Amino acid sequence: MKENEVSRRTILGGAVTLAAAGAVALATPAQAATAPSAATTRRRKGNAFGVVTSSYVDAVTGFTVTTIGKPGSHMSHQYMSSMSWGAHDQTMALCADINFTSLRCTLLTFDPQHLDTTVIDTNVRWAAPTVGNDNRIYYNKIDNQVLAYDIDSGVNTVVVNSPAGTSIREPLSINDACDRLGLFWTTTGMVKDLQIGWADVSDGLLHTSVPAGFFADPYPIANHAQINPAYRDQIFFAHEGLTEMPDRIWSVDTATNTATNLYHQAKKPDGSAGEYVGHETWSHDGERLYFVKYWMSPLPPIGVWFVSRDGSQSGMINGDHPYWHVGVSPDGRYLAADTQVIGGVSKVVVIELATGRSKVIATGLAATNHPAHPHPTFSRSSEIVTFSFLDATGTCTVGTVDISGITFD
Repeated sequence: MKENEVSRRTILGGAVTLAAAGAVALATPAQAATAPSAATTRRRKGNAFGVVTSSYVDAVTGFTVTTIGKPGSHMSHQYMSSMSWGAHDQTMALCADINFTSLRCTLLTFDPQHLDTTVIDTNVRWAAPTVGNDNRIYYNKIDNQVLAYDIDSGVNTVVVNSPAGTSIREPLSINDACDRLGLFWTTTGMVKDLQIGWADVSDGLLHTSVPAGFFADPYPIANHAQINPAYRDQIFFAHEGLTEMPDRIWSVDTATNTATNLYHQAKKPDGSAGEYVGHETWSHDGERLYFVKYWMSPLPPIGVWFVSRDGSQSGMINGDHPYWHVGVSPDGRYLAADTQVIGGVSKVVVIELATGRSKVIATGLAATNHPAHPHPTFSRSSEIVTFSFLDATGTCTVGTVDISGITFD
């Protein structure tokens, strides 16, 4: 453990809502219920879409891997900070027909028990969708909108409809109460002008908490907004640029517009960054933010780390492998991390938080370009680890491993 001296910046001018600057919410959730959005759902009962499942025993780990894919189509689950599973582990939200260049996809639900497939929408932003506790899939297709597809009813609702010219970027995030989204967007089309903020699901209005220009050139980008699942007035965001960024991890209190460099990275004697960190995700109780300290960091130890939500405590969880991304189980017992791609292969590792011990559960082909990253995440029961990998033909495929009986030797 180490204590972090937390620095804070108060953003002048207070919160800025786009509505106050002339924005109009074109469709509230209530209006959208009576006037469905253009993104209509094409329900295909059965498996007309052509999803194929199979299983094999991983020769390295001994765990059984169930694969979910579509021949000739790149398919993945959702981003490592997002939820891919609906209630009771009955339905998965998957991206299919992924275009590796545009990173657009077909969004669908898949019932792994009955093999039922529902095509929700096409030309969706890959890495945008996340399944809320209300069993709705939040995603965006048109740049200035966020939609919510109800898995139970099949109703698709526009929950954010911001002015034309607004480009909401992915991944999206929503708190556990499903009443507030954490978002980042630009109104100029330029990533240097990204803003960090939020929208309440009840009215869909965007509120700016961290304005464009918060970070100075040459690295002005703020992105990866991720709302704290338990404390809705807190949003993590990243100072993006180089792997070697010296102040990557930030948080903003949206009630006071106070931004905090949440984790203070150690420095080398010459003052440059000694820790290279990234790929953050909140614990489900909102008390910790987990992240990876990358293998190329000049100052050890490397591994999966955490910082408390107020920035006062931090420490390493596990350093058994050169980790890449990390996901958190809803029950708070485990982390799932992938490793850097070595020889075209990445490992999926489960870490027991109580002891810090780890176990490799799967190995698979991966690549450094999206969406061919494993991005391991958990199902709602915390019993299934979900990840993506490349099959022998180079096609992106979804894999799952049941860890309900896992032990750590």
